[in-house]
Amino acid sequence: MGQKIRDLNKKLNIINEEANSFGLKSQLGGSGTKATLLPDISRTVMVNRETDSVVFPNIVGREHDKFKIVQKISSETSNVIYVLPITGMGGLGKTTLAQSIFNDQQIERHFDLKIWVCVSEDFEVTRIFRLILESLTRRKVDVASRDVIVQEIRKEIEGKRYLLVLDDLWNEIPLLWTDFYRSLTGISTTRGNWCLVTTRQLQVATVVATYPPYSLGKLSDDDCWTIIKDKMIGSGEVPEELQVQEKEITKWCQGLPLAAIVIGGMLRMTRKEEWLSIVKNGLLKSTGDDYSVMQILKLSFDHLPSVSIKKCFAYCSMFCKDFKIERRKLIQLWMAEGFLQSNLENEVMEEIGDKYFRVLVDSSLLHEEISSDKRTFGRMHDLVHDLAQSISRCESIVLNSSGEITPKIFEVISSSLRSLFPRSPISEDLVPKLKNLRVLDLSSANTVELPTSIGKLIHLRYLEFPYTQIKTLPESLCKLYNLQTLKFNCISPMDLPEQMSKLISLRHLCYYNNDRKVQMPLGMGRLTCLQTLDFFNVGEEKGRQIEELGCLRDLKGLLRIRNLELVEGKEAAERAKLFEKQKLSSLSLEWGGRWEVDGADINVLDGLQPHPNLQVFEVENFMSNRFPLWLMNLSTSLDKLVCLRLINCRRCTELPALGQLPFLQSLAMIGLEKATVIGHSFYGLCNPSGSRSSRSSSQLSRKVFPHLKCLYLYNMNNLVEWMEAEATEGEVLDVFPMLETLKIQNCCKLNRAPNYFPCLRQLVIENYRDGLYYQLKTPNKSHALVLKDILSKATTLSTLSIGGQAGLTCVSDVLAVHNSQNLKYLSLESCPHLLHLGDLHKLLSLEHLSVVRCPNLKTIDLIVPNDQQHLKSLRSLTIGQCNGLRSLPSEILELNTSLRELRLYECHNLVWFPVDLQQMPSLSVLWLSNCPKLTTMPQGFGGLTSLRELCIGPFSDTSMENYGYDWGGLALSPCQINFKI
Repeated sequence: MGQKIRDLNKKLNIINEEANSFGLKSQLGGSGTKATLLPDISRTVMVNRETDSVVFPNIVGREHDKFKIVQKISSETSNVIYVLPITGMGGLGKTTLAQSIFNDQQIERHFDLKIWVCVSEDFEVTRIFRLILESLTRRKVDVASRDVIVQEIRKEIEGKRYLLVLDDLWNEIPLLWTDFYRSLTGISTTRGNWCLVTTRQLQVATVVATYPPYSLGKLSDDDCWTIIKDKMIGSGEVPEELQVQEKEITKWCQGLPLAAIVIGGMLRMTRKEEWLSIVKNGLLKSTGDDYSVMQILKLSFDHLPSVSIKKCFAYCSMFCKDFKIERRKLIQLWMAEGFLQSNLENEVMEEIGDKYFRVLVDSSLLHEEISSDKRTFGRMHDLVHDLAQSISRCESIVLNSSGEITPKIFEVISSSLRSLFPRSPISEDLVPKLKNLRVLDLSSANTVELPTSIGKLIHLRYLEFPYTQIKTLPESLCKLYNLQTLKFNCISPMDLPEQMSKLISLRHLCYYNNDRKVQMPLGMGRLTCLQTLDFFNVGEEKGRQIEELGCLRDLKGLLRIRNLELVEGKEAAERAKLFEKQKLSSLSLEWGGRWEVDGADINVLDGLQPHPNLQVFEVENFMSNRFPLWLMNLSTSLDKLVCLRLINCRRCTELPALGQLPFLQSLAMIGLEKATVIGHSFYGLCNPSGSRSSRSSSQLSRKVFPHLKCLYLYNMNNLVEWMEAEATEGEVLDVFPMLETLKIQNCCKLNRAPNYFPCLRQLVIENYRDGLYYQLKTPNKSHALVLKDILSKATTLSTLSIGGQAGLTCVSDVLAVHNSQNLKYLSLESCPHLLHLGDLHKLLSLEHLSVVRCPNLKTIDLIVPNDQQHLKSLRSLTIGQCNGLRSLPSEILELNTSLRELRLYECHNLVWFPVDLQQMPSLSVLWLSNCPKLTTMPQGFGGLTSLRELCIGPFSDTSMENYGYDWGGLALSPCQINFKI
């Protein structure tokens, strides 16, 4: 026995030495049976932290700190870049403060670009620049060359002022920082850039600072109590028994916001008797600093209601610090590990996972973030992550290098390995050794081919390989009978394996393909556990027809059904049993693109009526001349709709009754070419027989489209009239009470529209044809009348875009200036008969004005003599391709000292522009290009100390002679100059 032990130790030493050669770090804790192999960088297991979409409306106790930092970084502009560290111990809220500054409106106005990078403990210079580029471009960067990455960053930030946040910096090696900083300062010559660094370590702050570090202090007890109350009860009343213990409880916080948040969450989650015991027995001792916080976190963990939830929390220790992971993915991983078991007969594992996620969020052990596309993510504070690692019984190996994993290492760990997140592809011969693997995530493995031996992972429950170059999936994949979640997204279109119907445990098939020609596997209806199916392409062959959907009773989320022209009649459509799928939230029904009338479409659509729980509904390329009855009366059939899109239903002449949908927020009607009238029935005030519903006679007030916020009318080429809703005697109608955005494009025959939208913020009226502005040979006054109708009472309007309006001769003819004092953005484009701008000088709130391709505009008459009113808020003025314009009065610009951006281009007959630029000290962008006849040039370039972007030329010979003496002033301006001589 002794000899066996010595042999085993010798073997382990060899493996350990080999592991060290690959940068592998061993983390052993307890005697658990699970092992995890994962990379120590955020790109592999989770997305990087992004906070530009996270808004913190109230950061308790940090208002003064925020004000001081915002003032600092908004005022200093003489250097190319400043580095300001925000320092303090863990749990003080450094990241939260940086997030609040990042999203501040003053910062938004001051900086052209904002970049957020979560650095954490891995400070590798090329990686940091790659993350900066990804933040700028909003796309993944796979380039390995640092020089290429830096050059791409240079293109993105050229001539722009930026704010860079490096969150959670730990590197204290001066050489690494100097290498990064020198490259950063060399990328741009624009002055006034700032870099905020958050760090716990004062030594790090000393290394990086070019501006005195800002040390974050602790919160007062009152501020901590405010946080605790908000987390525990929101706006409710604090129980008296707890109120009397306020001082004792706030002492536990030690002035740390994180501690206050966790205590509030714990008190919220525990029963009254439990938290009274915690308070009275003094289970928390105030020992100060990180140890005190860890005590609080540990107590919160101990009070989690079940062992299963504690396992879910401990599982998060696998991920790197600062991880951010989508809630659905985290729940699917928990499910694959077997943590989501229920004693209730009908409780679904995903619903259990949702409950567990919510418990961890309410306990403040997970932080919840919601992205702009409404996805939910979970994130852990560093100290909470430390707790998860300290209590986790998992054994893990963290891969720090990109080297391949050798068979010797796998000999020891393969039999107990349950979750694997590799950075390099897995070889064919290593796969069979992973006998107990539950989770395989190849997100960062750059996989080009899935091993055929994948079918031997008989316990595998989760498989992911997104954004790969895989062209085919091996048929052996279909032997994974326990597989619950399959996620992939390949670059080229790819058919699914033919035998995929054997994956009888599959619950989530996360794969979307735009190609309607991709064939579905035979017999998809056998996957009766399936909940997620992004698309289904109907086929002609038995086993690929729409009836396969009938057995998939648990489908939820989004489903797009294509090739509906292959469905033969209502009876066949009904076999999909869409009406029984109550968990579907979004449904798209799409026919193939055809031009001929197809009377069968109405029967098919009639048989595809969804369950009333549906929230998003889309119908595309439907070619019958009318919709079925259930769609014409959606207020009774789909009364929970939030979004409706009718696209290219070219033959339909009558629109559905939609005005009584109580939750509808977005409505798009696109390509309804045969519709000529939006009539009274559109508002849904009559019952199907055409008479007024009985309840309307007894109520005096009635809302129509009560929650609609966005309305789009596109490519309705024959639409002539949009009628207003009609009230009966004694009835008051409140129509479009919440509509904020109205876009009407390519409705070139429309001559009448409603005139009352009480909350309208954005109005776009443009006419195009085949991608170009549609212009009539002679002015069409009907277009101007529609504009005038809508604008006559649009007192809340802030954005107005007018394009392709041949009947518009003067803006004041359609825009009631006295009603438009909230207007901030005005765009006029391709209005061939526009002659005057009218009284626009009275729009005192206007910030952006753009006039482009208006060839008959002779003058920019924005200033009235002896009138003190002018565009005092104007920040951006663009005038382009207005060939009738010969002069630009200097008063227009010299009186607008707030102007920051002036773009004047391709005005081929412009001769006179005698402005004194020194009267515009805030100007940061100036274009004066392709105006070949210009002879009188602006003066005073040297006084433009804020100028960052200059595009000038070509000029006539005369203008160059007159202007030559002032070129020296440009050298004084710290800007990016683009000469066109």
